[in-house]
Amino acid sequence: MNKRFLALTMASLLAVGGINCSAEETEAAEDDKITIGCVMMNLTNNFYVNAMEGGDAAAEDFGAECIWKGADSKLEDQVALIENFVQQGVDAIFVDPMDAEGIIPALEAANEAGVKCISFGNFVNADFAYCIVYDDYNNMYKMGEIVGKYIGEEGTVANFIGSPGNYVSDNREAGFADGITENYPDINLLPSQPANWDASLGYQQMAALLAANDVDAAFCMNDAVTYGLLEAIEASGQDTLMFSNDGDIEASELVKEGKIKVDVLTGAKRAGYYGIKTITQIVRGEVTEQKNYLPSHFIMGDEMREFCEENNLVDDVSVLSPDEAIAAYDNYREEFGPDAAG
Repeated sequence: MNKRFLALTMASLLAVGGINCSAEETEAAEDDKITIGCVMMNLTNNFYVNAMEGGDAAAEDFGAECIWKGADSKLEDQVALIENFVQQGVDAIFVDPMDAEGIIPALEAANEAGVKCISFGNFVNADFAYCIVYDDYNNMYKMGEIVGKYIGEEGTVANFIGSPGNYVSDNREAGFADGITENYPDINLLPSQPANWDASLGYQQMAALLAANDVDAAFCMNDAVTYGLLEAIEASGQDTLMFSNDGDIEASELVKEGKIKVDVLTGAKRAGYYGIKTITQIVRGEVTEQKNYLPSHFIMGDEMREFCEENNLVDDVSVLSPDEAIAAYDNYREEFGPDAAG
């Protein structure tokens, strides 16, 4: 009813301006626009702010309207927002679930109402649900291979994760651990440190590890925590090599300086743009895969790239220089937009 009212109003305004457009034609144009209810954990975290920017750009490019809501990191708030969006008659729900199992009943009700359900990052194990995910396990397995080879296939390695039970964190942790243990039996992989995506907690954990161990290399699954780890390494005086993930512009600058040896570009803006673009394709029947993987790129300087190429470590992944990664961070329209190659 709201779309019908809007169509009639637009037709009247266009007629006053001398443009001959029927209410039916305007209504058809409005009906073709996809309305997406976006339920994020919150809209204060910088990741979600950037994802929203990229998502709104995709909505503009692919004929959609995004309504963004933050749930104050509460499952019950996410459920309430999903229920409200269903009542509003949105075409799709895009949710980054606080609890991938706890969110299923709300999404089941949305699906029964004819609303497409798409999760973001945290995989929802339901036949009707789609997901926008990173290829975390394979990327982090590759990172484990690179780290182990670069430190000479022996020594001590630390792994800083997000929070146990989180789909993204668990996959990244498992991939990195398998990449180390399945290829380098002489490496001592320390117990994973759950930094809970918090840089200050990561700093404390790294400081404690370095006080008790000589750590040859450390991997952290997100750049925001990596910055805290680097501070702890500098304060300790140890020469611990740092590897990271996310591809923030600041992190790419640190790759140029050699303070981070390898990073992986996912990027919140890229994720937001790719997510909304894929949702429009799902609603229009152009995409039917349950899991849709955001393309990612390994970031490394010339010396590291040469080392990896000599050891056949990057034959099957995309590699960018830091400057290329910085350019790609905001060039999501060029990479994924309507005029993108392929």
